[in-house]
Amino acid sequence: MKLGQAVGLTVTAEGVETQIQMAALPEAGCNQLQGYLFSQAVAEEHIVDLLAQRKAG
Repeated sequence: MKLGQAVGLTVTAEGVETQIQMAALPEAGCNQLQGYLFSQAVAEEHIVDLLAQRKAG
């Protein structure tokens, strides 16, 4: 992960499922996290609605 940052890349950890992983990955050099901990998979046609709900609420 440090190599990615050394060459100017953003490092994304996929498949984050636990609070422990969420806490450890930034310390390991990850810039972004994604996974089931944050959201289940969302069908493409529902993304606009999901974003609108989060903005409203």
